[in-house]
Amino acid sequence: PDNEEPIVSIFADPEMQQSSLMIMYKSQAMPKEMNNTMMYELTNIVKSYITEMINERLSDIARKPDAPFINAIFEPATSMGIIPTLELSIGQVITRDGKIMEGYKALLTEMERVRRYGFTEGEYERAKNNMLSALESQYNSRDDREHATFAERCIDHFREGTPLYDAETEYQLDKQLAEAITLDAINQTVKQMYDPLKNAVIIVNSPAKDGVAVPTEAELVETLKATVAAEIEAFKDNVVKVPLIEDEAALKGSPVKKETFNEAMGTTEWTLKNGIKVVVKQTPYEADAIYLEAVSEGGAAIFGDEDYYSAQMLGSVMSMSGISKFSASDLRKQLSGKQAQVGASAGSYLHAVEGSAALKDVETMFQLMYLNFTAPRFSEDDFQTLMNRYNAMLANQMTNPDFIFSQQLQKTLYGDNYRRQQLTPELLGTIKLERMADIHSRLFGNAKDFRFTIYGNMSPEELKPLVEKYVGSLPVAKKVTNKFTDDKVREVKGVENDFTAKMEQPKVSVFVGFSGDYKYDIKNAVTLTYLSQALSNRYLKSIREEKGGTYGVSVRGSHYTRPAQSFLMQISFDTNEQMADELTAIVIAEIEKIAAEGPLKEDMDKTREFLLKDYKKNVELNGWWSRTLTAYYDFGVDNVNDYEAAVNGVTSDDVKALAKRMLDEKSMVKVIMRPEK
Repeated sequence: PDNEEPIVSIFADPEMQQSSLMIMYKSQAMPKEMNNTMMYELTNIVKSYITEMINERLSDIARKPDAPFINAIFEPATSMGIIPTLELSIGQVITRDGKIMEGYKALLTEMERVRRYGFTEGEYERAKNNMLSALESQYNSRDDREHATFAERCIDHFREGTPLYDAETEYQLDKQLAEAITLDAINQTVKQMYDPLKNAVIIVNSPAKDGVAVPTEAELVETLKATVAAEIEAFKDNVVKVPLIEDEAALKGSPVKKETFNEAMGTTEWTLKNGIKVVVKQTPYEADAIYLEAVSEGGAAIFGDEDYYSAQMLGSVMSMSGISKFSASDLRKQLSGKQAQVGASAGSYLHAVEGSAALKDVETMFQLMYLNFTAPRFSEDDFQTLMNRYNAMLANQMTNPDFIFSQQLQKTLYGDNYRRQQLTPELLGTIKLERMADIHSRLFGNAKDFRFTIYGNMSPEELKPLVEKYVGSLPVAKKVTNKFTDDKVREVKGVENDFTAKMEQPKVSVFVGFSGDYKYDIKNAVTLTYLSQALSNRYLKSIREEKGGTYGVSVRGSHYTRPAQSFLMQISFDTNEQMADELTAIVIAEIEKIAAEGPLKEDMDKTREFLLKDYKKNVELNGWWSRTLTAYYDFGVDNVNDYEAAVNGVTSDDVKALAKRMLDEKSMVKVIMRPEK
């Protein structure tokens, strides 16, 4: 039923992870009989325009250092699900603790600004460019759709009567509608979407802790009425599009000096005159996609402890700050109509610039790659916004049992090594904006350190001039400057940490881990997978089905290449106090059983069948080729030609030997968190 006054729900809980508010406006949904008409499709396109434009405004606000909210979104007239005759227009904010009212008022103000004045011509043009570009990319990728996509559409057609188009019809219809819908029509729709004082539902979720103000129902209702009655100015949009790289003369370029073809990988290998090495793999698996990965040894490990976490945070800071002369908000607007994105990152031992694009926007991807190397942007305001977001997130995590368990696990597994810590407010305080430019220069100042790998649906001939122009213009030194640095971080062996933590819902969390040196090759990797699957199957029967002690046991065998070639077997589960020790004993007993008797034949057969079947599917995925090319060029591992033989060649004795080795090396680390009495 309709409601004249807002319906308000306020919920506060000590373990709530964030402060949030949602305001919803109920309205009548389009009759089901209309779902297969032109009006349905037109309405959806209009909603897409509204969603794109209002969320651009909210995103811009969230990036300000004094932003009233961490994040905010608005969804116009979306389905209510359980009540198919109703739709909801939803505004939602996530705020710092105690700041829900500030975020609520800011969200209401923007919703009311849009309702009164609509959108500007510039916003509309950017939204249209983005929509048309997305529709084109979707159409170009029509043959890449997975079965699940078709299944979902068929189900919606059967249940809701929604259209079931072929790709050509859908593209042509949506393109015509997107081009035909005017800004005036969109603004008229926004005005009529909801009455701001009727049919409102307000939901507040907040942590319950000292010093955190939780809004009252009276405050929420009064703020809504006051905002609707307030004077609000129209939005001003002053964006002017300019080239990403204004001085193209600065791009001197460097031609390909040497070209070879690698038969094993089917790749073209270039060495540019400036010494940069490039690998190109043409793949047909995504019709409208090209990927670029420039990866170098080094990462945060090459820095001292004082800069370690600043280096780890470099990619996030760059993403928040934008590039060259463009803030992140400005860059997004400059790229309207483009399907291209590029970002830099620094891990523990590698650093990279990675990107992807639709084929029509491949040059934009190369331009963004060039700017990530040569023109980083570091803004005090954007840095402070990022730190505020992290601090708000961490404020409530510190008392969350899952966070506490993860934190203690890291500390135990790595001997409380400074470089393997969960992020805390204290560690966040070590991240310094003033160090970012020097860290970036050290990591990205010499492009000769990197191997550039490009894969996707473009030929080497098409890519060559772009590589020569943009990769060839990157700064290089006479020789490689960044190399792998072993910072001596290793898993400890034979340690146990059994501790208690305060929690509202009592449970026991258990981790059992084994580690050791382990050569990186295909047989070892596959053997580790066989053992992981054998353990997973045994725990399913002995712990979940027979004992009923947990919903499931997670078993993950990881094979690492840096800082040393090694393995880490991680086994974890949640259970109750009464069964924790019994189930932990079963975990170890099952490993002992495999070490003594070997895995069950049925487990070996099922895993072999799965791996061979999965391989046939994976070779047609670009992500698999990314990992495969890395393994080949970094370590000489040939998953293209040797994988199936390795899967068929691993025996029960190999798996048995690995399980025995895990136990014999006495590397077991056990971490158990119990509820505080």
